[in-house]
Formats: sequence, structure tokens, C-alpha cells
Amino acid sequence: IHENKEAHNVFFFFFFKKEKPTLLIICLVIVKLFLKVKNIQDKVLKFSASSLFFFLLIQMMKGSFIQTRIFWIPLIIILSLVIIDKNHELQNINKTLN
Repeated sequence: IHENKEAHNVFFFFFFKKEKPTLLIICLVIVKLFLKVKNIQDKVLKFSASSLFFFLLIQMMKGSFIQTRIFWIPLIIILSLVIIDKNHELQNINKTLN
């Protein structure tokens, strides 16, 4: 990769810039995020989070864009859906216990 050119995806960007620890961290975050999305119980939330997760992966293959809103907004929404699902799960447990 030349200094003034952009890599054609996030993974190659970090691989060729010799930032292997950063590449490893990104891959671990993707796996962890996938597991969180997979464990969502609510079907509507799971579909929404899965769709955004797929969009995020496609965007990561398309360009090195981690600094843009195309990366951060879907990531924040996915994490919000995971939190909402956990809150629904806790509310159901509380209703069962009471």
C-alpha cells in the first residue's frame, strides 16, 4: 500500500500497515459481536441486529472506513439492540420471580 492510497478493505489495511495486533483486536471484536447478536432472544431485535451486523461486515470488506459514521452508527445500534434484548430478558425474569 502506498502512503497516499487507501486499502480496499479494513482487514488488508491493518495487515499491510503491519498492525497485526490491531487486526487481531478487530477480528476478536467481530467474533464477540457476532456471538452477542446470535444470543439475542427477541426475533425482531435479532433480525435487526443481524442485518446491521451483515451490513457492517460488507462495509468492512469495501473500504477502510473505521473513522466514519458508516462504521460507528451501525455498531452503536447493534450494541443498543443487544442491551435492549438483555433488559427484556431481565424484565421477564423479574416478572417470573414476582
